[in-house]
Amino acid sequence: PSIEHVRENAGRWGVEDRIITMQTGVPDTYFGDNTFDVVYSTTTLEMIRAISGEEGYLSALKEIYQNTLC
Repeated sequence: PSIEHVRENAGRWGVEDRIITMQTGVPDTYFGDNTFDVVYSTTTLEMIRAISGEEGYLSALKEIYQNTLC
């Protein structure tokens, strides 16, 4: 439902050509460094920490950071 919500809002705001929505695995996204301007996540990081522990959580954050233009 969250992805659909983003797509609907992008259409309303006229920016659908600038938004990419997808579900992917973290930390193994296979995206190149500096691929995205912004990464938005809801509850995913908390679930990664619960399932994969601190090491998996930090690995996910590292992957997100590398894929984002910072």
